[in-house]
Amino acid sequence: MSKIEKMSIQGIRSFGPDEDNKQLIQFQTPLTLILGPNGTGKTTIIECLKYMTTGVMPPGCLKGGAFIHDPKVAGEREVKGQVKLQFRDISNKPLIVQRSLTATQKGKKVEMKTLDGVITRMNAAGEKQSISSKCMDLDREMISSLGVSKPVLESVIFCHQEDANWPLGEGRAVKEKFDAIFASTRYVKALESIKKTKKEQDEKLKLYRVEIQHLKQNKETAQKLEADLRETEDKLTQSKDSVKQVDEQLAPIQEKLKKIDDQSAEIYNIQNNITKWSSEKKQLDKSTAELQQQIEIEFKGSDEELKKVLADFQDKLEERQKTLKEYESQNTELSRLLEKTDREKSSILVEVGRLEQEAQRQQENVQKRDDMIKEYAEEYNFPGFQGPIVDEKYKLFLKSMQGKLEQMMNDTKQKKEEFDSRESEIQSKIDELRTNKTKLEHSVLMKKETMAENREKVKVINRKLSAIEASSGRLDQIKLELRRHEVDLETQEGSVNPEDLKKEIASLTKEKAAREAKISELNSEMNKLTLQSSAQAELDMYKKEMVTKQENVRRLRAKRESMIKNLLGTMPSDSKIREEIEEYISNQTNEVHKSRSKMQQINNSLSQLEAQRKMYMEQNNKKEGELKGLEERVYKVCGSQNFDEGLSLVQDKVEKARVQRGSLLGAEHFFKKYKEDLEKLNPCCPLCHRAFDSDQEVKDLVLELRENLRKVPVKLEKATKEVEEYQEQYDQIMQLKPLRAQMEVLEKEELPTLKTSLKRCQDETHKLKEQLADVEEALDIQDSDAQMAKEAQPDIVMIDRYQGEVVELERKIRDQSAKLVGGGTGRTLQKVIEEKEELQIQVDDASKQLDRKRNKLNEHMESVQVLRATITSLREEKLGIENDLQQRLKLEEDKGTLEAQDSTLDMEIKEATEQLRPLEKKINGFIKEKEASIAEKEEKIEIAKAE
Repeated sequence: MSKIEKMSIQGIRSFGPDEDNKQLIQFQTPLTLILGPNGTGKTTIIECLKYMTTGVMPPGCLKGGAFIHDPKVAGEREVKGQVKLQFRDISNKPLIVQRSLTATQKGKKVEMKTLDGVITRMNAAGEKQSISSKCMDLDREMISSLGVSKPVLESVIFCHQEDANWPLGEGRAVKEKFDAIFASTRYVKALESIKKTKKEQDEKLKLYRVEIQHLKQNKETAQKLEADLRETEDKLTQSKDSVKQVDEQLAPIQEKLKKIDDQSAEIYNIQNNITKWSSEKKQLDKSTAELQQQIEIEFKGSDEELKKVLADFQDKLEERQKTLKEYESQNTELSRLLEKTDREKSSILVEVGRLEQEAQRQQENVQKRDDMIKEYAEEYNFPGFQGPIVDEKYKLFLKSMQGKLEQMMNDTKQKKEEFDSRESEIQSKIDELRTNKTKLEHSVLMKKETMAENREKVKVINRKLSAIEASSGRLDQIKLELRRHEVDLETQEGSVNPEDLKKEIASLTKEKAAREAKISELNSEMNKLTLQSSAQAELDMYKKEMVTKQENVRRLRAKRESMIKNLLGTMPSDSKIREEIEEYISNQTNEVHKSRSKMQQINNSLSQLEAQRKMYMEQNNKKEGELKGLEERVYKVCGSQNFDEGLSLVQDKVEKARVQRGSLLGAEHFFKKYKEDLEKLNPCCPLCHRAFDSDQEVKDLVLELRENLRKVPVKLEKATKEVEEYQEQYDQIMQLKPLRAQMEVLEKEELPTLKTSLKRCQDETHKLKEQLADVEEALDIQDSDAQMAKEAQPDIVMIDRYQGEVVELERKIRDQSAKLVGGGTGRTLQKVIEEKEELQIQVDDASKQLDRKRNKLNEHMESVQVLRATITSLREEKLGIENDLQQRLKLEEDKGTLEAQDSTLDMEIKEATEQLRPLEKKINGFIKEKEASIAEKEEKIEIAKAE
């Protein structure tokens, strides 16, 4: 806290300008009284303090001429005035301030000039540091050092006596003074700033809360997704491990299957070759037999008979050819059946191999079972289990094991029951001992509590007995004091008559109230007379201020009217505009948050759909690639033809090639036979057996047969190659049958399903993107509207505030106008004041008389009351002492009884304590015995389980 210590004055007012006239005033703490007759400089000291602290001259000395010592009085042309002030600032550091002025006589005028002011401080090293007023604002530095505002210094602390009645001045001036003293303008501005900041922070807080809720939802979703991702990754890892294990297990199986397929193909080819060669051999054998039969029969008859035989032979030949075709078709069918049988044979062989492996494993398991049976039979001494184990022995072993198990279970159960009965017996003993122990402990506790209560009662009795001993000598003294106080009470009651005093007080009070009512009327009349002059000025000021506020409202309303109509549809009234705008901002903010939440949901859905689309695309591309690979493999074998058409065509080619090869084999035999027949003497036609007309025909026929025989091997080799090629092509096509089935599954089931899912996903994505565009467009509009409303909000607040101020000004104008209505009493203010002062003197005299009489009555009543209270207290004390003396014998008897009971209880506690020790030892022994029994039981149960 700041504190003024001392001040020196020279050349100010009546203080002379010479060094000898310099005066030093020492200020005391906490109060300094300045006394003296008029004209000695008391006011000058206050003026100097005000000038030093604020830089303000006294009233009427604006130019300073009257403040400095008059040069005419000093007899000099120029007089210098100086004031020094030493004080401590708010941090308790010493400061010295010096202000200097000069007054110069120029003709009839006195000109004043302010010289530089200096402020001196002490630094940390204890050295003085001075700063001139040229380098700083000395007035502001003084205010900050003293820690008191300038209005407080000027109008309160160092207020001049001529300005001391400023609280009775005009209302506006008084208001300005008070506003300056209490810094209400700054307070109002700070309060408005705080309210505005609070409102902004509340809006931000609402946004942050909504955002926090939204972020919490996102966080929970993210945590859930992370948990799902971790779970999926774990499952994926497990699936990969499982797939890897399955692949490892499948690798040897696939190698075995490949070897089996290779062996099956070789077997199939060998069997086909065997079948082909067998059929060809049979055909050749049959043809050879028929030809030999035909050659061996010698025809004996005429030409007509021969022709007839030939005709019959031709018919038979045609019939045989038909039969041959039927056989060939049957052969083709049988070949197909054979291929089917071979495939079934391959599958049966695979199944046989699998069954053989299972049989081998079964045999191994049976061998292990027999070994375990023999081991357990030997361990448990079961007779008759030597040698191979048959079903009868196996059943006998199971029956023996069940009997052994039941026996062991019974033994275990019996032992467990023995241990349980033993444990229950021990536990019952422990419970019995614990019950006895608890009873003894409870008995000891109850006795100790009884002893404690008895000791407390004995202490109380001892205190009462001591008090009775001490108060026995007090009884006589109390009787003497009681008689003395009763005499004093009679004397005091007879000295004053309270009823007379009360009547006098009532009369004086009535007179005082009447005079005070008159004073109140005079005050009202004074206020009316005082206000009459300033009321009109205040009314004009209020009207002018209201016009200014209304103009501000109109200007702000015109500025924001189009925007508000655009946002709200209509322009609300001034009283509701702030409420509706704030409600609109709140609604728009909520809509913006809802739209953002909806956008977030749509974006999440789009992300999921995009992931699904990518997955479907990858699966579709994979399946299409797989289908394309299968189609290329089929195309390499079948070409551009359909699979079924290619298979049927290849089958036809195989059959034709085989028929062609068989025909060539038969033709070669026939051509050789015909050539040999024609080379004999007198040859005839091998078919029709007619004779040739000339040898040249025989030679031409023989040459033709030789040419055909020469061509047969080449054609046969070509036919054989064609059969092999067509058969190989047929085998390749047959191997493609599983691929064809896989292609059909891909084309008809998997790819259409994937394309349907992909299209559905794309359609949903398109719909969601359209929704997202709509939501984004709505969000932009909502956000823009909300931003416009927030930008206009300060002006709306000002409109609302100005409107409230206008309403308040209208009320003040009405009140002020009401004050101006009516006239006065016709008296002057001075007469009213004189009458009021005279009545006030009378009221003061009546108040003094009332105070004296009331004090006398109160003192009398208090003395009487004190004496009566003292007498009552002494009588009560006397009765109490007499009552205590009567109870003394009973208290001594009670004390003896309690002490005897305590000694008895103490003996019983000692006996119970001695009984508790062996009980605790027995309980501990039984507990150890029970624990040993439980350990032994568990050990035997574990042994039985192991057996």
